[in-house]
Amino acid sequence: MRVIKRAKLDEFFQTHKQGTKPLLRWYEIVRKAHWRNLSEMRTTFPSADEVTVASGAKAVVFNIKKNEYRLITAVHYERTVKDQDGNNKWVEGKVYLFFFLTHPEYDKNLWKAQL
Repeated sequence: MRVIKRAKLDEFFQTHKQGTKPLLRWYEIVRKAHWRNLSEMRTTFPSADEVTVASGAKAVVFNIKKNEYRLITAVHYERTVKDQDGNNKWVEGKVYLFFFLTHPEYDKNLWKAQL
């Protein structure tokens, strides 16, 4: 999976220094993953959950550091599509980073209106 954007993690580290090490661990695991759906993702992160946000889109929430933090993302799973010649083409999965919140910040649900 490709994490969009890696620089966003550095922003998160500035705000929540205690979450740096577990978030880096999450990043390394995700970079090596090849998920095609939520079920496959949950084999790696069983507590990952899809949440519907204000726009109607689905966000994926990861618990970080034993639920002390919540990482809000959008996941576009890996898939195969047909190109214009009818050949199968593999499309790399992507994880878009939006918010890294403490559990109390997450519970306020203010982030949902922004997505």
